[in-house]
Formats: sequence, structure tokens, C-alpha cells
Amino acid sequence: MIVVTALMLNKPYFADSLDEAEALIDDVLSGNYWQNMTKLYMADRRAVDGFYPEHQFGLGTDRYGRFAAAHYVTDSGDGMVRQSLNPAPPADAPRIICDAESEIFFPASAVISHAAAKEAAMEYCRTGALPTNLIWQPCYWC
Repeated sequence: MIVVTALMLNKPYFADSLDEAEALIDDVLSGNYWQNMTKLYMADRRAVDGFYPEHQFGLGTDRYGRFAAAHYVTDSGDGMVRQSLNPAPPADAPRIICDAESEIFFPASAVISHAAAKEAAMEYCRTGALPTNLIWQPCYWC
């Protein structure tokens, strides 16, 4: 059994199956939550009451849901924080918010297509591991 917790604008939403997770991800990528990065947690139970798994997958989007940027961090292994890397980002890459409170944006090199972001998010929901469909770059936080 998988449980995916999504913190969308700091409000928790839950999915108890991959179909429900896909619906959550579609909502995240719609552009409705562009104001801050959404954090996804995959585990065997809901990420509430101080429980969080040792890995996190984040998605930021532009306000129209055309583009996204991904973020992955884990407490295990090398503990490196990573963000998506697009070797050929769009010339007009939108500014995508990573951390609204600190006013941190993803760099243009992290901007990826909606489809690539969805594929990565679904892989994360199945495995909890760093998605393999993206190229990753190290980052400080975002």
C-alpha cells in the first residue's frame, strides 16, 4: 500500500492509491498552486503529526501549468539536495517559485515540461526514490 501526502500551499491532501496520486499530481501541475512549491511524500502512512519519510519530492509550476521545476531531497545516502536540470531550458522560461516565504525561485535551468514533471512525480509516488526520467543538478535548497 502506498500513501502520498501532498502539502499544497501548506494544506495536506492525501492519496491512498496511484490513481488518486495521479489526480493529486494533475492538480498540482494545473497551475493553481503556482504560489509555492508543493511537497510530496510517499510512505506507508500519511505524513502528519511529525511523521515525514526520509525523502521529499517537490514541484513548482508557472501560473498556467505549462512548465514546472522539480526538487528532491533525502536524509539517506549522500543527502544531497537536487533540482531538475534542463540542458536546453526555454528561452522564455517562467520564474517558478521554490520557497515563497524566502522569495527563492528555481533557476531557469531547472524549468522542465509539464509532461516530464508528471512522469517524474508518478515515478516518485511508485518508488519514493529519485526519479530517473530527469537530469538532476545539485543545489543548496532551490
